Amino acid sequence: MRNTICEELNNSDIGKLVNLCGWVDRRRDHGGVIFIDLRDHSGFLQITINPDDGASLFKQAETLRNETVIMVSGIINEKTDSKFKLDDLDCKIEDLDNIEILDLIEKTKQKMKKHAQNFQFEEAALLRDQIIKLNETIKK
Repeated sequence: MRNTICEELNNSDIGKLVNLCGWVDRRRDHGGVIFIDLRDHSGFLQITINPDDGASLFKQAETLRNETVIMVSGIINEKTDSKFKLDDLDCKIEDLDNIEILDLIEKTKQKMKKHAQNFQFEEAALLRDQIIKLNETIKK
């Protein structure tokens, strides 16, 4: 599984192989190069995928959508173009070895919908209890 989080990465990690898990925050295809902004609970990291990384890896990266949960393995490289920096990070993942899809967006949406329904039910029950307590207080 993962061996670090986005927040922990810095220039001392350049050249190291890392495994990261997170959500696809954004995917951009710039005519032969795909950029993925990976988001975890601590921050963001840019992932660069070239056709040279392998046809199957590039094809898989083309199918990724926002909020898909993935695990990536790759080498940390220095960012040289400052206008593409996210959260002032100075590094990115290039030389990608692997993308593993852990949860597709369709499954995530279903889980979120179920959670929202449960939350609405619990919130309604809480409000009902508060109204009952308020009515009891007023009657006293």
